[in-house]
Amino acid sequence: MSEHTTLSGSDPDAIFLGWQKTGSGEVFALYNETNKYINRTIRSILVKYFKFPVIALCVFFSVQMSNAQQRTFGLGLIIGKPTGISAKLWTSNDNAFDFGLGWSYGGDRFGRYDGYYNGGSRTHIHMDYLWHAFDAIHSTERFPLYYGIGGRFKGGGNEGSLAVRGVFGLAWMPRQTPTDIFLEVAPSFELTPSTGFAIDAALGARYYF
Repeated sequence: MSEHTTLSGSDPDAIFLGWQKTGSGEVFALYNETNKYINRTIRSILVKYFKFPVIALCVFFSVQMSNAQQRTFGLGLIIGKPTGISAKLWTSNDNAFDFGLGWSYGGDRFGRYDGYYNGGSRTHIHMDYLWHAFDAIHSTERFPLYYGIGGRFKGGGNEGSLAVRGVFGLAWMPRQTPTDIFLEVAPSFELTPSTGFAIDAALGARYYF
């Protein structure tokens, strides 16, 4: 028998066998072409059956990351003045509207108030337009300072109070979760039922959809 023989009529790409002579005699072995054929077959199977699932997964995760970055509406709770529901709608990378609906307890005016107030809870509604300074605090996390101006209405325990208010706050916006936690102070100038100064302060958190 020759030193190397192949099966007659075999396909070049098919597995073929041969005899290889060694010091201990003739040993039945696989040639390198066999490994090449196996590798080509595995690659063909992977490309045929796994290409589209892999592409689909990549597209899915890309869409999820894009959606996380584009979530612009947040809804959550606020505690203080007021206590209730807080919402926020981003209009750009630095600007947003925020909304509050809840209840306030106790007085909030500076100085004497001559109007009617029964000492109970009052309905509180406010809306503000905000600017955010993301580079004010240097950190690996996002701690934007924000400020803005808006309007506020309180009613239910008194004659009803309409005010223009300013907002100053600090937020924490974790990079890995679509949430924010904020602390803010809102001095206001009341227009009705009589003019005067007041202040609100609250802590809250929101989840973004």
